[in-house]
Amino acid sequence: MATQWGEGYVTDLEYTAGYYRELNPSLLRFACLHAGIQPPPAGPLNYLELGFGQGLSLNIHAAACPGTYWGTDFNPSHTARAAQFTDPQDGSIRLLNDSFSELQARSDLPDFDVIALHGVWSWISDANRRAIVDIARRKLKVGGILSVSYYCDPGWAALQPLRHLIYLHTQMGTAPAGGLAAGVEQALAFSSKLEKAGALYFRNNPQVGPFLQAISAMDRKYLVHEYLGEDWQPMAFSQVVEWFAPARVEFAASANLLDQVENLMLNPAGRQLVAETGNRVLRETMRDYLVHQRFRRDIFVKGLRPLSAVDRLEQLDRQTIVLKSLPSQVPSKIAGPFFEASLQADVYGLLVDALASDGHAPKTIADLRARGAARNISASHVVEGVAMLIGMGHAVAAEPATAESRRRCAALNRALCERARRGDEFPCLASPVAGTGIEVTRLQQCFLLSLANGAAHAAAVARDVWAMLSALGQSVLKDGKGIEGAEANLAELEKQAATFQSERLPLLQSLGVSLA
Repeated sequence: MATQWGEGYVTDLEYTAGYYRELNPSLLRFACLHAGIQPPPAGPLNYLELGFGQGLSLNIHAAACPGTYWGTDFNPSHTARAAQFTDPQDGSIRLLNDSFSELQARSDLPDFDVIALHGVWSWISDANRRAIVDIARRKLKVGGILSVSYYCDPGWAALQPLRHLIYLHTQMGTAPAGGLAAGVEQALAFSSKLEKAGALYFRNNPQVGPFLQAISAMDRKYLVHEYLGEDWQPMAFSQVVEWFAPARVEFAASANLLDQVENLMLNPAGRQLVAETGNRVLRETMRDYLVHQRFRRDIFVKGLRPLSAVDRLEQLDRQTIVLKSLPSQVPSKIAGPFFEASLQADVYGLLVDALASDGHAPKTIADLRARGAARNISASHVVEGVAMLIGMGHAVAAEPATAESRRRCAALNRALCERARRGDEFPCLASPVAGTGIEVTRLQQCFLLSLANGAAHAAAVARDVWAMLSALGQSVLKDGKGIEGAEANLAELEKQAATFQSERLPLLQSLGVSLA
C-alpha cells in the first residue's frame, strides 16, 4: 500500500481531487470572529497547506484570495498534478514536494499567518506529527491560525474494529491482480460476508453495518487514502491539544460554523452541562460525547486574544458576505444531531433576499443590518443568521475581488475546464467575488468552455460537448445510465445546456466565475 519512501502513507494510488472549504482563509478568520477570538488581519496572507493532495484547494485559494500560498505534498504525482494549474512566473503560489521533515529543515520558509492541514493528522506517523508541531512552533506568526481537521473519538470507537478488519485483509488477503484497488474490493466483500454470517460485532454495534454500506459506495482512491494508511489513528480532542502544546497554540473555535451554534447542535440538558463546565478542553470533549463526534475541524491560535463584544461586532460589521446559492436553494429547515430546526423567515428570508439583491453583489454585515426591515432585527440575530448560512454552505465570508484575482481565477478556471474536456473530474471552479471554490460539475465545465470558445446557443454548445464526450468514448448519463446514440445524446445535451444557461450561468457570472 505504501512505497518504501512513503513512510507508511498510501502512495500507489493518487488521492481524489476535492475542494475543502474549511481550508479557506476567509472562513477561518470569520470562524474566529464569530467565536469572539481575534484572527490575523484581513488582506494578503502568508499561507501554508501541509499535504495538499491534488492541490485544488490550494490553487483556488492562491487565485481567489490575496496573499502568498505555500504547500507541500511528498507524493510526486500529487505535486505534478497541482503544478499543471500554476504559472511558473506567478509568485503567489509555491508548490513543494517535501516530506514534513524536509520542510522542517528548510531555511527559506517565511513566517505564516495560516498553517492548515485537512485530514492529514489522522494518516501520518508520530514522527511526522512531531515535525508538524515543530513547523507550527517556529513558523506560525504570533496571532496566526493553525487549522487541523482529523478523525476523532468517540465517534470512531465502534467503527475502528471494522477499519482494522478491512486494512488487515488488504495486507494479508490474497493479493489480487488488480492491485490495491482490487484488494479493497475483496476486503469490503469479506467484511460484508462476516456481517451476513451473524457476527455479534455487527449486531452489538448497529451503526457499523450502515457505515460499511456507506464506505462500500465511496470512490476507492478516497477510501484508501482516508482510512487505510499504515499509521491511521483517530484522536480525542484532548490528545490533539496535548500534541500541539509545544507549538504554544490554544484552541479558538471550530471551522464548522454550525458546531458553534449550540441551540442547533446540543439539546437543552447538554447545553446546561456544557455551560456549567469551566475547563475549555473538558467542554469540547463533552460536546464530542453529546453529538458522537467523528470528525473535528479545529482552529488553534498562537497568542489567543478574546475580543470584547464591541470589538467583535465592529470587526464583524466590516466583514464582506456573498450568497453563493440561489435563494430558492436555501432550505427553510436544518437538521441538527437531536432535532430539526426551522429557519425563521423574518430573519433568514430577509438576509437571503438582501444578499441576493443587486445581482448577488457582496455586502458587509453592516450593510445587511442597515437594510429595510433588517434594521428591526438585533445585531446578534443578523450575525447568527449569517453564520448559519455560511455553515450550511450557502454563503461565504470573502475579501473584495481585485483585477489580479479575477485574472488568476479566469486562468485557473480555463485550465480546469480544459482538463474536464479531457475527462478529468475537478468539482469546483474559482470565484474571485466569493473568494472560494464554487461547485460546477464536469459537464457544466464543458458547457462553460464551449461558451467561452464562442458557441452562441444551446444547440451549438451541445454539438461542442458531444464532440468532447464522444472523443473519449463517453456519453451523457441519465438516471445513472449512459444514453445511446448520437441523436439522443445531442438532444439531452441541448436540453441541459439550455437549463444551464438560464438557471446556473447567471449566478456563476455574478460570482465572477469566468474563463476569460
